[in-house]
Amino acid sequence: MTVSGTAGTLRRFDAATGQPRAAAGTIPNCTRLAVTPDGRTVAGVVSGSYIRVVDTGSGRVLAPGLRGHPDYVMGLTFGPDGELVSWDRGRVVVWDDWRRIGPRVIPTVRKRIADVGFVGPDKVAVAGEDGAGVW
Repeated sequence: MTVSGTAGTLRRFDAATGQPRAAAGTIPNCTRLAVTPDGRTVAGVVSGSYIRVVDTGSGRVLAPGLRGHPDYVMGLTFGPDGELVSWDRGRVVVWDDWRRIGPRVIPTVRKRIADVGFVGPDKVAVAGEDGAGVW
């Protein structure tokens, strides 16, 4: 498990025992976190406006500032293949390979997006105040 405090220090804990592990880098002013399925990479929303990606083993910053939202980033998650998805109140942004390729915007018609999740290869479910859909 990885958590971030107010100073932005990423701390790792053994999920089974609760015992602390070494610090895993920093994401200052972090408001949201997502961890890859293998636990090796963490992404955090910085000050609500951009995303920083950090290697949890070395603490090295892998992507200092992914941008793709005109509005406050409400959440983010990693997919099973390492793709990163983030959303604000009205749009969903996908980085299929955030290391090399810029983002793509999923054209959703949902209002006030509440949550996004992967439902299959290249498909995300988007839930908003007016219902849900798959893109």
